[in-house]
Amino acid sequence: METIPLQETEQRSIQSLVAELYQHTKEVKAFACISVHATLVEKIISMLRRTMLAKRDENRKDDQTLVRHIYDVYCIDKAQQVDIKSLSLLFNAVLQEDITRFGNQHTEFVNNPSKELQDGLSELENNPLYRQRFDAFVTPMVFNQQPHDFDSCFASFKRIAELLIKTI
Repeated sequence: METIPLQETEQRSIQSLVAELYQHTKEVKAFACISVHATLVEKIISMLRRTMLAKRDENRKDDQTLVRHIYDVYCIDKAQQVDIKSLSLLFNAVLQEDITRFGNQHTEFVNNPSKELQDGLSELENNPLYRQRFDAFVTPMVFNQQPHDFDSCFASFKRIAELLIKTI
């Protein structure tokens, strides 16, 4: 997706699952990407902000596939050490960028971003709709032998989100 890089981009290759399975070369040798940590921060903010935006405004398009962010954060958390202290500056920079870009759509987010993100986290945890969406979309989409149930993935997402929200 398009984003405004707040740090230097990293060059990464892109390979399809088919090419990987057949041990073919990567289709794209170099592509400018934001860092994995920037991706994690953007996924948390986006998931929580858009969850509350859809809840508050029934006329807004509610992206049912957004629950993939919960799984993605879980994967990043499992793959590498997540240092909340070093992420907090990036988290707050992305948060301010989101307020600037989307604030005109979401007054509550502008007025009290910490509360709105925390409310989004509660909505994800307590509304069975998000578990259903996860099971319907993420479970069949994931090409991974490791377990990836909603409870395990959400526990990771929630832990990191709560720690980052405290830094606002």
